[in-house]
Amino acid sequence: MLACGALSTGSGNARRLQLSAAAKVNVALEVLSRRADGYHEIATVMQTVDLSDRLVIEDADVLEIRTSAPGVPTDERNLAYRAAAALREAAGIERGARITLDKRIPADLDVHLICDNYATHKTPAVATWLAGHPRFHMHHTPTYASWLNQVERWFALLTDKKLRRGAHRSIQALEKDIRDWITNWNDNPKPFTWTKTADEILERLASYIQRIPGAGH
Repeated sequence: MLACGALSTGSGNARRLQLSAAAKVNVALEVLSRRADGYHEIATVMQTVDLSDRLVIEDADVLEIRTSAPGVPTDERNLAYRAAAALREAAGIERGARITLDKRIPADLDVHLICDNYATHKTPAVATWLAGHPRFHMHHTPTYASWLNQVERWFALLTDKKLRRGAHRSIQALEKDIRDWITNWNDNPKPFTWTKTADEILERLASYIQRIPGAGH
């Protein structure tokens, strides 16, 4: 997540833009359809934290990345480089930019992911990727734990009714909103009840499987 800084004019026509790229916590994350460029659309609720990298973007003849951080690529493997190249192509811009990355977020911080579909992450492709990225840690909910559906439904309500409609400027504000929601829910509980029969659920599942390429079960 980027926060714009000051845009200034230096000597001649050179321009300089400073940005703060804040670290964040994803409260909810859903991966949607795959795009033509190989990336996926996502729907997410996130909260920034008081930890950020600093980007300085300056006008230049060519596109280049500069950083003193060890292990950070400065070629096409760098996401900032690829984003700038895509923007330049889409906008028809001939000039480049000098992007200086002041890395303040440790690159070796662990990333913990809580997932509810263990079978997906047992596939060879995913297992290979995780083996090559040891700082990513997967935490899976128990397989076939149907009671978790109600927990997921509760978090979906929290996301839709509270988090997506809110604007939180700090972790403390986010935590207060969540705690207030929990208090209100406990004071006025609304138990979940099944609204579909088993046949309706199986019919919906069969229709979904037919739309999945290569799903022969």
